[in-house]
Amino acid sequence: MSENLKILIAGEGGQGVQTIAEIIAKAAFVGKLESLHIPNFGVEQRGGVSLAFLQISKSPIPYPKFLKADILAVLASRAVGRVEKYVGRQTKIINAIHLDTLLLERKIQTTSLNIAVLGNLAKFLSQFLSIEALEEQLHVKLADKPNYNENLNAFHLGQLLTEKDAPSHLGYYKRYLKPLVSQNNHIFFARFPYLCKGCGLCIERCPKNALSFSKVDLGVYGTPMPQVDLDKCIGCKICQITCPDCAIKVVKKQKIKKN
Repeated sequence: MSENLKILIAGEGGQGVQTIAEIIAKAAFVGKLESLHIPNFGVEQRGGVSLAFLQISKSPIPYPKFLKADILAVLASRAVGRVEKYVGRQTKIINAIHLDTLLLERKIQTTSLNIAVLGNLAKFLSQFLSIEALEEQLHVKLADKPNYNENLNAFHLGQLLTEKDAPSHLGYYKRYLKPLVSQNNHIFFARFPYLCKGCGLCIERCPKNALSFSKVDLGVYGTPMPQVDLDKCIGCKICQITCPDCAIKVVKKQKIKKN
């Protein structure tokens, strides 16, 4: 690592991307280092792509933006296209796109995803900041929040993440773009994780109660996706028509008549 560390954190509005950057920048400032944090939002603050450009240095920082990141942390698949150009040969990548599944397994809410990423980032900031310095600023920023202890657990979990948990490449995100397909002889039912926001309208409108929230599959905000019971589904497509985000596709197969 050089004396000037360039960090890019990418996700969606509402994931707390800027919170991570603010905590690191404040810890650097308190530690008498130079720090600079520039937020960059998409069209929507909540739901749009959110980027945080962050630099910490032992010497004055000449310019706020940079061409290549030393560290890139990605929290959402939709942000990948916006940040690939900042990846260089030496860029350390933290791919946290599917990390919310691990959090749920540890009984930690997915709203703490950003803090788990902060904990993982801490391992790569040791040249500049101690884990204790980051934890102190985490306390300053979030101690008055009702889920502070959960955030603290997520921070400690982040320090233990392995390559399997947060891969050091971005190709892994493409799995997230594939539809989840269920089918039998009569119904083809596809769900799209990168579009589903877990609103539950499809479940509410299903006339046969064939839909329910999955305990395994997560949508774009880390919220549970609907799952289908094909024994109950009649292929009416009400769920597809109702979905405001086009996250469901239903095809009712035609029965082949035997002569």
